Amino acid sequence: MAPNPIPRSTQDTAITLTGSGYLNGLTVRVNNTAIPTQFVNATTVQATIPGALLSTALSTAQPLQVIVFNADGSQSAPFALPF
Repeated sequence: MAPNPIPRSTQDTAITLTGSGYLNGLTVRVNNTAIPTQFVNATTVQATIPGALLSTALSTAQPLQVIVFNADGSQSAPFALPF
């Protein structure tokens, strides 16, 4: 995942996830909230973490939990994304 760690900011922040087996129609959830997601290909996904979600996370000083939910019902293991 890039960037890693994520910058301390309350502005919308783009992230890129790389892996394998991504399917068109997937969703990305950060701290159990679906975020805007763009399928690029089976190994790359781009998403934007909204500033409001970052602001809430910064106030707790906890890493973000990121999970990819594939269109076929499978999901990735949770990933902790630190600030």
